[in-house]
Amino acid sequence: MRKIYLACCIQFFLLTCIIAQDKDFEGIITYKTDYSANPDTAKVHQLNLLFGDSLRVYFRGNLYKQHYTNSRWIQEVTYLPSYNKYFMVFQKFDTLYQVDCSKADDNYTVTVDPGDRKNIMGYDCIKLVMQGEKTKKTYYFAPELSLINVDYSRHKIGGYDLFMENARSVYLYLRVENQAGIQEFKAVKIEKRALPNSVFELLPLPKK
Repeated sequence: MRKIYLACCIQFFLLTCIIAQDKDFEGIITYKTDYSANPDTAKVHQLNLLFGDSLRVYFRGNLYKQHYTNSRWIQEVTYLPSYNKYFMVFQKFDTLYQVDCSKADDNYTVTVDPGDRKNIMGYDCIKLVMQGEKTKKTYYFAPELSLINVDYSRHKIGGYDLFMENARSVYLYLRVENQAGIQEFKAVKIEKRALPNSVFELLPLPKK
């Protein structure tokens, strides 16, 4: 009887692990943003005004929404896979701007370095570098916050299809280097929770 009970416990544990691995991350991640600008093209205070000092990203399946806290320019960006487009809202503009995500904006080469790791918010994160002709992106992604059951293969803009193909999870750190300077996004808060459909509903504004 004891052996049967032990065998059942082991089977239950293995099943729980499998289910946990199949469960993709859903929730909100807040990133602290920092900038160092190229004086020939931009200034730090200008970037702070444009993008704000923090970013909240809502993740659910193939959907995500970015909310730029304290920004005086961009307010939010919603990605809807059914359209494969960004829908962008800007401060003081009553228009919903659309951006086609099917076209790549750089030619990236991807390198994953499992030996280069950082502990961010208690998660073991792996380094991934995307080197483009115009932009270099350095990610640290957290395999424990997986996004395995999603398909971003059509999301070419920003090389997001390549990042998701290799990481299959959420990033907790991102460094973007280009002509304008350097942007850094580091996770400071992680909220695992179910998100209602209303989070991803578009504002009732005319589209352009």
